[in-house]
Amino acid sequence: MFKIEFLAAGFFIFMSFSVFAQPDQEVVKGVDAFEKGNYKLAHQELSKALDSLVFLTSEEIAEAYLYRGKSSLELLYAASLKGDPKETARYKNAFFDAYNDFRNALKFDSLEYKYEIKKEIDNLYEPLLQTGLAQLNAVYDGSYNHDDATVALMYAGECLVTAVQIKKEYVAYDLLGQVNMELQDTIKAYNYFIKSKELFEKDGSKTPDLLIGYVYYRLAVIDLGKMKDPEHALSMLKKGEDAVNSEYKRIEAAPLPADKRQDYSELYNSVLRTLGNLKHDIFLDYPEFAEQGLTEFQETLTKSPDDYSTLIALAGLLEKTNVDSAIAVYKKAIEVNPSHEVAWFNLGVLYYNMGVKLNLKAKSVNDPDSAVFYDKEAELKYENAIPFLQRAFEINPQSHETIHALKQASLKTYRYDDFEMYDELEKKLGNR
Repeated sequence: MFKIEFLAAGFFIFMSFSVFAQPDQEVVKGVDAFEKGNYKLAHQELSKALDSLVFLTSEEIAEAYLYRGKSSLELLYAASLKGDPKETARYKNAFFDAYNDFRNALKFDSLEYKYEIKKEIDNLYEPLLQTGLAQLNAVYDGSYNHDDATVALMYAGECLVTAVQIKKEYVAYDLLGQVNMELQDTIKAYNYFIKSKELFEKDGSKTPDLLIGYVYYRLAVIDLGKMKDPEHALSMLKKGEDAVNSEYKRIEAAPLPADKRQDYSELYNSVLRTLGNLKHDIFLDYPEFAEQGLTEFQETLTKSPDDYSTLIALAGLLEKTNVDSAIAVYKKAIEVNPSHEVAWFNLGVLYYNMGVKLNLKAKSVNDPDSAVFYDKEAELKYENAIPFLQRAFEINPQSHETIHALKQASLKTYRYDDFEMYDELEKKLGNR
């Protein structure tokens, strides 16, 4: 009887010791499996060890978290290299799992692994940033349907939020802003863009970055649309132009091959054009800023008299105050770039609209002779519109706006065959 009880007690003590000893052995097995490249086994053994933290020392816990995090990443990279979508999807949270494991490792570490853990965390920043960017670009490219695009954006957001926890850089905040713009959370997007702008203004960029202009542009778009604040939008656009000009000076000072310099020049002009176009829209749409717009456009043309986009913008403003001057500026733009349709189209539409106003004036007067006079003047304006619209159509025969304008002008000038032709074209384009 006593012998049986003694054996039972002994068995209990033996088992208790075995349970106590097992987790640290699992850490050893897990690290050994990692070193041998068996990352799946490593992850399994280290996970089992971390289920029994009470039986591990602080350093063993730190080691287990460190190597489990590294195993998660290796499993993701291996799945990506295989190009296996199921495997890749299985480990899609590896970045977040690894980040949490590395953070836990730091909590328990007593300096033995501190440098290695911090290095692993820092190394996560770039792949998180690039993964978020890749998902965002895939949405921009139309690679996903609506529901899948939302999932991709949410995943991109998780990657980028984790990235900014590691390193607060303006690029990641800009991308977070874009993700939230796509998710239609304008206020959150605005706050991220503000943070991006502030970090850029504080720390700058290691290499010249002309794309920073788009951060100011996006802020201005929200200022204009959501905030209904055109004045602040103009301020943002001006700051954006200043930032882009400053970055381009850095590029000009750098030793670059000719082809690279040309690429930068084209990007520089593209970003400035985007910022400038929104400024032009504000000047045109908000009469209180028209005078400011006239001054800016004239200053630009003093330095660059053949700046086509500025000539178009100036003419658009002058349409409201001085039609004759607007016509002269549009004709100057045509001289500068006769192969671009905008000036031809705008001038044709301007003449057409002048005709419409004269017809309305004819209807508003009581004197029949005056009415006839205004109607005849209107016919002349419609006739003036035709050649400019036809030239715009020759340059771009797929333009809905030009075809519609030609259709209306043909009707006003009794060109019924032309009207039918443009009407058919408009229907064909509309059915595409």
